[in-house]
Formats: sequence, structure tokens, C-alpha cells
Amino acid sequence: MRRAAALALLLAAAIPARADFTPPPPDADLSAPPAASSAPAVAADTTTAAPAVSTGGVKVAGARKKPVLKRPILAHLHRAARGWRPLSLRAGGDPERARTYVELNLPRSGPRRRGERLKATASARLYKDGDEHWLVISVFPKPRDPVLARKRLHFEIRLRVVLGFVEEVRAAAVTLSGPGAARGAGLNARELDARGVAYEEDAPGSGEVLISALDPRPSWTAFNAGVLRRAAFAGRGVRLSDVSWKVRGLR
Repeated sequence: MRRAAALALLLAAAIPARADFTPPPPDADLSAPPAASSAPAVAADTTTAAPAVSTGGVKVAGARKKPVLKRPILAHLHRAARGWRPLSLRAGGDPERARTYVELNLPRSGPRRRGERLKATASARLYKDGDEHWLVISVFPKPRDPVLARKRLHFEIRLRVVLGFVEEVRAAAVTLSGPGAARGAGLNARELDARGVAYEEDAPGSGEVLISALDPRPSWTAFNAGVLRRAAFAGRGVRLSDVSWKVRGLR
């Protein structure tokens, strides 16, 4: 017994004491497995935190939509009108950029793309024939050609409107003839008929009418704008021409 006690004291002296070590009670069963710890196990975090990315100020491609051009067209244009002959008809052009002018003798081909551009004035009139109406746009250029100036050349674009639909488009280059030409200044063909002034008409064999603003309702604020493009006339000094108008007010 004494030898066993001495051996125990030597072993205790060889093993360093731990501050957090509590010796078991004398009656403890040392052969039983140790009790599981109730403290949660802490696992080493091996993930790398992703850096915060700011999305402020980032613009997504295609987020901006191109503004749609608004054309104040208050009558229906048939889709099939694009294929009308001799004059096609469709919506087109910017009403805010519309101007009143005439460009005569456009080249049919070749490097020269400009004709003789002339200043002009325009007027709009509405005529009722039964259930249909005719909107007549008259454009009066100031030609440099003395013959055309003497004949009071002007152009007319005529739209037949039925129940809010444009059913027909016509155009004409109108020149006055006879001694009463001076009395016909600034008048359209219907007004010339009413005053008994003789005139001649030349209808184009081909061309295109683009409407950027259309209001067939009589008022002081009615706005009509468009262009007759590359109209092929046979008359001397006119030939292939562009006729553009921008008119406010409709009688």
C-alpha cells in the first residue's frame, strides 16, 4: 500500500496541473465514456465574403425608348393608300418642321439632287358635295420664270374625305389663261370657276403625298401640313416637282 501511494504521488508531480481541471470524485466510475458537451461546436468559416457592389448610376442598355413622333391627323388614312396610283398617300414627315415652298424641275437622275426652290404661300378650303367633303390645299409659288409668273401658276392637293376617311387624293398644277388672269391671283380652281376666270390643269402622272398634319374641320386653329413629292407634271417649267405646305386655319 505504501509503495502504491508513493507511485501515485510521483505521477501527480510529473503531470502539470491545469487550472480548469477538476479531479473526479473518489466514487466516480472512470471506465464510463465521457459525457457529450452541450456547448455548440464552432466550425471554422472558410467562406470568403463577396464585396458589396453598388448599382447606383448604372444604365441598362435599351432602357431608353425612342420618342414616338406624334402627327395630328384627324382623319383615317387607309393602309392600302400607300399603293394608290398615280398618287400614293401615307402619313409621314414632322409637322413641326413643315414649311411652305415649291421646288421645280427636280433632276430625274444624276448627281444633282436639287431643283429650283421657290418661296410660296398656301391656303386651305373645305367644300361639301353631298355626304363627302373635299379638302383643297392651294400652294402659290413666286416663280422666276416670267411665263409662269404671268400665268399665275399654283398647285392644288385635293383630298376627298367621307365620314372621317380619306378616300381619294388628287393634285394639279393650275395656270390661268386669257385676259382675266390678273383677277385670279390667290384663288383656287373652284374660286376661279365661280368668278369665270379661265384656267388649265396639269395632273401629275406619278408622285407621293405625305401627310404630317390633317384637320378637315373648319376652324381658325385647324392645322394642315404635308408634301407632294416628286410629282411628274408635263407642263413647261414644272416637270418633276415637290410641293410642301403648312397651313393654319380652314374655311
